[in-house]
Amino acid sequence: MPVITRSETMIICNKVLEKASPFSLQEFSARLDALGPFEDGPHIAVAVSGGRDSMALCLLAHEWAKRYGGRISALTVDHQLRPESALEARQVGIWLSSRGIMNHVLNWVGPKPASGVQAAARNARYTLMEQWCRQTGVLHLLLGHHQEDQAETVLFRLSRGSGLDGLAGMSAIRERPHCRLLRPLLDVPRARLTAYLQGCKQAWIEDPTNENPKYARTHLKELIGIEDKAGFSIENLTKLASRCAHARVALEQEAANIMARCCAIDPAGFAKLDIETLKSAPVEISLRVLSRIIRCIGGHSYGPKPGSLEQVHQLVMENKLCRRTLGGCLLSLRRHELFVFRENRNLPAPAPVTQSQSVLWDNRFRIFVGDAPAALAQPLWLAALGEDGWREIKPVLSSDTGATMPLEACWALPAMRDQDGVACVPHLDFIREDLMTAPLTTKNAVFQPPEGMGDRGFVGFMLHEQTDILSL
Repeated sequence: MPVITRSETMIICNKVLEKASPFSLQEFSARLDALGPFEDGPHIAVAVSGGRDSMALCLLAHEWAKRYGGRISALTVDHQLRPESALEARQVGIWLSSRGIMNHVLNWVGPKPASGVQAAARNARYTLMEQWCRQTGVLHLLLGHHQEDQAETVLFRLSRGSGLDGLAGMSAIRERPHCRLLRPLLDVPRARLTAYLQGCKQAWIEDPTNENPKYARTHLKELIGIEDKAGFSIENLTKLASRCAHARVALEQEAANIMARCCAIDPAGFAKLDIETLKSAPVEISLRVLSRIIRCIGGHSYGPKPGSLEQVHQLVMENKLCRRTLGGCLLSLRRHELFVFRENRNLPAPAPVTQSQSVLWDNRFRIFVGDAPAALAQPLWLAALGEDGWREIKPVLSSDTGATMPLEACWALPAMRDQDGVACVPHLDFIREDLMTAPLTTKNAVFQPPEGMGDRGFVGFMLHEQTDILSL
């Protein structure tokens, strides 16, 4: 298949845009090694859009993996938002194939939102790539965010009034349920990546949406670099991110110490905290602990808004909290313990269960379904147990099953149902009597929120003459 040339819909670049010293494999290896450890003969996934940043990352990672007897797989997401996106994905595959790199195209199918397209596309992109890693057993996914991306992120968050956590920018490591997201280029100027590609005689694709004025990031690109007028230089912004990252790491470590002493997470997806231990921590630390727990139990990627969090935190500290909802959670103070449950509303609508399926339900529980539905006379669907389901199964539960589990936790549990009612509730070890011989199992639901209790992953990349790496 011939290489696609420049057209009105796809711009392939192979000319020098900036003058800079090429980024080297030795420098890349030092940064990636610092984000280890990696298994023997590692298999690494690399997000490759076809732009210069991801193309440089892919070629560097390919050479790095060969040194360790491993290999990489490139993942290109076709968002299907532009007519030429399929051609671009095919072109990326041609380039990488010529270098012995396997490229996998992941398609974002289905209707697209009328607003918030960039955010939706980003979520879809990460979901598709993480699903591929889970299904393939790949533990590490490399992302090509570089120094300018970090500066844009900090400036964007600064414009939104973010606190220290937001101003720390993007983390070099982000641990997800099935893989680690790694960003080894956060301190590398884009010009050096461009120079590296030129040295490799590798072209790339320019994405026209990067210059689209309707997106906020485009305006930020214009502001960055106007140092004389605003002081928003790339170097200043990335230094700010690095300093905030150092402070954030210290706070996270202290928060982790407090959480280890005061917090217990139940496999059924709720938490309880010892109030006195929480009160003994500085306010910034106890706020951080409470935010992390609400984020985890609610199944969100981010904690609640600071103002709302501070209000609830004050009530907890003054022993005035009875029952309060926040971040999709119900908080209940009982004697010397604070319970945090998933709120019994806005839960997923009932969905059919098919065989050989793995479902992330409510963004919190991974449900594994074997061949059960095919062997049953009636179809099954997955839904929250709810108060009605609890009333249905309570009379037939054994005396010890669910006896110590709070009702609020039971109501938000995943349950399989059929036309006759509740069929199976894994966390309550319940299978309806007439289904005892069916190939259902009560061991097929695991609490697996998108974010855990901690927030590891910030590796501070400080800009020095020697571009030293400070690992925290």
